[in-house]
Amino acid sequence: MSRSVSLDHVQPATGASQVAETTVLERIAFVVLVTLLTARLVVSESYQAIEISFLGALGAEGGATPLLTAWIDGFLLLASLPAWWRVRLSRGNALWCAALLLLLGGVVISMVVSFDKRSAMTASTDLVAILVAGVALVHLMRSAWMRVLLLAAIVSAGTAFAVECWWQVYVWFPDLRAQWALQKPQLEARGYTGAMLENFDRRLRAGEASGYLALSNIAGSCLMAWALMVVGTVVGVVRTRNRPESRSALLVVLVVILVVMIGGVWFTNSLGVRLSLIVGLAALLIIWRAGGALQRRPIRAAVIALVGYFVLLGGLLTVGAIRGTLPTTSLAFRWFYWSAAADAIAAHPWTGVGRENFRSAYLLYKVAESTEDVQNPHNIWIALLVELGPAGLAGGVLAVGLVLVALLRPGPDAHPSPSRSGWLWVPAVAVPALMLAWGDRVTFGQPETLPATLMQWCVEFLAIWVAAFVVAVGVGWRLVAERSGWEWLRRAIVAALLGVLVHNLVSFSLLNPAGLSLVVLLSALAWPRPPTSGPSPNARRDGRPYIAFAVICGSLLLHGLISLWPMTRAAFREQQTRLLLERAIRSGSVYGAQPILRSASLAADGDVFDSDRAIRSSMVAVQLASAPELAAEHRLELLGLATELGELALLRNPANLGAVRLLARIAEQREEPLYDTNQPGAAVQALSDAAEHWQSAVALYPTNPDLRRQAGRVAYLHWRQTGLSESALQARTALRQALTLDRKRPAGDVVRFPDSVLNAIERMLEELPPDE
Repeated sequence: MSRSVSLDHVQPATGASQVAETTVLERIAFVVLVTLLTARLVVSESYQAIEISFLGALGAEGGATPLLTAWIDGFLLLASLPAWWRVRLSRGNALWCAALLLLLGGVVISMVVSFDKRSAMTASTDLVAILVAGVALVHLMRSAWMRVLLLAAIVSAGTAFAVECWWQVYVWFPDLRAQWALQKPQLEARGYTGAMLENFDRRLRAGEASGYLALSNIAGSCLMAWALMVVGTVVGVVRTRNRPESRSALLVVLVVILVVMIGGVWFTNSLGVRLSLIVGLAALLIIWRAGGALQRRPIRAAVIALVGYFVLLGGLLTVGAIRGTLPTTSLAFRWFYWSAAADAIAAHPWTGVGRENFRSAYLLYKVAESTEDVQNPHNIWIALLVELGPAGLAGGVLAVGLVLVALLRPGPDAHPSPSRSGWLWVPAVAVPALMLAWGDRVTFGQPETLPATLMQWCVEFLAIWVAAFVVAVGVGWRLVAERSGWEWLRRAIVAALLGVLVHNLVSFSLLNPAGLSLVVLLSALAWPRPPTSGPSPNARRDGRPYIAFAVICGSLLLHGLISLWPMTRAAFREQQTRLLLERAIRSGSVYGAQPILRSASLAADGDVFDSDRAIRSSMVAVQLASAPELAAEHRLELLGLATELGELALLRNPANLGAVRLLARIAEQREEPLYDTNQPGAAVQALSDAAEHWQSAVALYPTNPDLRRQAGRVAYLHWRQTGLSESALQARTALRQALTLDRKRPAGDVVRFPDSVLNAIERMLEELPPDE
């Protein structure tokens, strides 16, 4: 292996120590960090286990899970340790320490008060792990080959991502739509109807049902940043003078990559992304014209940029406050999100609601005209405030400002004759191998189709990745050899960061693993110079040595104890439950279901913070109870266990609407077997319990007309059995409120009540006694 080129000749600031050489362990850590963060750009991840019922009926496999996210975050923290071993909390890092401590404080406080603690823990750890890995990259990247490697990994991942978007539009979706046309009638014949099916059909027609375009705003934000980076790379190559014989070929390939990325931006159909791309190009032009002045006064430039940015945000909020909405349908929905977020902030002004806990607050405060259920308010600053409180917002603003100041400073010197390093080629194998292990279509494919899936993946993805990697390596060595070429790349990265910030006024890519990882990678690539990592002349006045390292070690240990181990154990037991249940269904008998129930209970108990897993375990018992051959006594026993698991889910997350709905349906299902076992009093009580659960669901989601309808329907049934005037009053009130809320929703929307439901409500209202 050839000797790597160090950046030791780059002179640090006056009074600072020289940059230390990288050790073998640090080189390994750098490669692992690049591998992990690059893989996050092209592998879908989730903070929650999202399962759509009718996809299971189609035989579709699940996607990424929170467990995958937790394992990646654990490896990120572990790989960051060699870099943090050198980090000291010096006076020169006071602002950086303040930003990180504010974010960590917001994370910890909001996590404690959050309802859905598992989602809050997973998303909070992910945010911290990516930022920790970003700091580690900056401290480790002290050799020329490291910069080249990082550039090549980012370009190759972006190229493969963009090509997959083209492939999805022109190959995947025509086949998927044809398959859906055949399977949708089958689903409807099985009883799968309603808004969820229609919304999936609508998203499928729009090309957003799966793949990288499923979250079009996040995909567009990443593609926009990649495209701006490639623009700077093209200009940088034009500005270089070394090896002119290969420059034309590299430029042709880079222009093709740029066209592919811009095409991916266009496929997202996102006006916000397109406008952000224009803003980024304008910022690049301004930086080009005033580059010297900006580098001489980076703090002033960053302050001006942030002031203008937040003035834009303030103007947007002012227009919304005056008009009560925003122009265009998309922005009007954003105003719904932000208005509900304002109420949530007023209810939790100092703590926030916790990462990935906004949905519960949104359901509680949103207006009836809003028909969407969202997990994020679609604005990075509102999201930080509503999720992490003032501390999280202050930390985010400070961190962004410090990054802008750093990236506007002059970059590192050139390397006239950079020598190659064998370490550079490790990710050429490591990154694709990791993507292969985690790729959705490979990881979640059926064993019998794995060879064909693997071959398809190699042609569609791996070949593109490797080709782009090789080209980007050549480009990287050319750029690091001449400072003017590398400076253009850095300018484009600053423009890309500004474009992402503008887009995050109406989106949330910076709170998504892919979006945040890309920004962290780009920032590390454009960092002006490697920081001091060895002992400094002011070491006595610095913070205690290795305190940051101890904090990261503690975070890693805590993550393993409260996340990785319980989540892994619970996921294993849940998979066992699924296999046992499938075996019982195939055998045609659910008698002797004790092993299934025991496994489901163990899965629910495996992770004491996971409410959704307890719900899924409860649904296993409900599914077993639906077997027609079961006697009423056995059905009641199974439904009793299902109730216990549902109550456990509600105990872990009192705002879990899914748990309340499940308990209401279980209570309704208990009525018939109670009558069959000659327990009429208990049957009436079960119906009364169902009415209470539906009322609890209404309290969690007041503007949902269907929940009001369900509450009215069960109260109506209770009135028919008991004749109680109180039940009649509850039924009339709930049914009338359901009709009122339904009329407030846009005409023709898929969530509006169909005629059959409206007729059923009218019949119940006609039968109920009139108001007294």
